Amino acid sequence: MLGASLVQQLKQNNISKEADKTKQRFEEIWKAASSSDKKAVEELAGVARASMQRVYKMGSISAKIVVAASQVLKVNPYYLTGEADEAGESSDEILLEFLEKLGYQELLAKSEKEQKTRKPRKKRESKVRQVSTSATSPDSQNDDDADEASQAFEPIEEIIIIQEEPCEDIAPALFFDEFDEEDIILLLRSVKIRAKAGVAEAIKQSEELRKILIS
Repeated sequence: MLGASLVQQLKQNNISKEADKTKQRFEEIWKAASSSDKKAVEELAGVARASMQRVYKMGSISAKIVVAASQVLKVNPYYLTGEADEAGESSDEILLEFLEKLGYQELLAKSEKEQKTRKPRKKRESKVRQVSTSATSPDSQNDDDADEASQAFEPIEEIIIIQEEPCEDIAPALFFDEFDEEDIILLLRSVKIRAKAGVAEAIKQSEELRKILIS
């Protein structure tokens, strides 16, 4: 796809081979185009609406309008200049060939070189902002207290999910290093609730915890 930076460097002189054909064909294609397509052609060519009207009124058309209209409206550029009898279709290959025949080899080579040397921008990675406990504001501490209070009333399903491994498989030293006080309380509460519900594994864990606590 040819960009506006290239298209707008094309000359504005008339390249139509048959004015009557250019006038008739461009008028038909232009008036059948949607408003968004018309705007796209004008922006790609870098011209005003009056320039488009001049084409189907006078039959003269410039290379930049031919290329822009051909690319956006999907029509053979040679059809607009009166050199071809079929509207056909448009492609980058056809447009490049068309411009080469008009003598724009140097401009095309320059544009291709610029595209190759242009380096893609690296996406900036978002950094995770870490805030130390000592720098926590009073408002955030209040929010934490509110969160802790709300955890005490969490549904049983939520509390059970927190316990990923049975207590009996956790070494005592690693257990206290891995969890803080709130997590340990939640784990104990989970065992208690499951034991009351009659879960055999939880009952066993409850007895073992009882022995540990009173020993």
